Amino acid sequence: MVGAQIIRGAEIKTMVATVDDMKTAISQFELLYGKLPGDIDTATSIWSAATNGDGDGSIDGETAGEAFAVFDHLQRAGLLNGTLSGTWSNGFSIGGNVMKLTPKQAGLYARCCSTTDYSRTLSFNNHIMVFSVYSADDDYRAGAITPKEGYNIDQKYDDAIPDTGFIGGSGSYNGSAYVATGCYNGTGSSSAYESDNATYQDGMNCQMLFGYDW
Repeated sequence: MVGAQIIRGAEIKTMVATVDDMKTAISQFELLYGKLPGDIDTATSIWSAATNGDGDGSIDGETAGEAFAVFDHLQRAGLLNGTLSGTWSNGFSIGGNVMKLTPKQAGLYARCCSTTDYSRTLSFNNHIMVFSVYSADDDYRAGAITPKEGYNIDQKYDDAIPDTGFIGGSGSYNGSAYVATGCYNGTGSSSAYESDNATYQDGMNCQMLFGYDW
């Protein structure tokens, strides 16, 4: 058990480091081209085979395609290694159109701006999301870390509250909707990770949001 905990701890550290690397790549891209990857509306004038975004400052998620074009634009700019497809196609593909992380079955991508989609009461601007894929349907996101892990990350780098700050816990798709149950309870500053709840604390119930655009 101790060995497994050490391995898992190392995976979480690698996950956070990868999020930081992604933030840096996005910032460097914005400095070079004046627009966010995925959202840049002049991509085809730089790389003929790329796809343009709409240039509105928001990385549109899922079927809009900008969230996946982020990877394509970063790869073309030499700021990210890999061959991620850059397209939504028929759903999420971890290691295919979103980045694969060290924790088992976890993926990462960048997108913008939802509340109900995450079961959050506060709107999140452009951010990086860590998630897994809902087992019955690749169109939906599920949790990738436990409430304990979410709390520890949030406490170390932000305010330890899932529904406030620039790091947040997020609801997971349950087959019919995105719900906070299993990851955290309450709303706003009164919200709390289920890190002490014996029923939920060790379940992979949390997506994680890391804001970088405020």
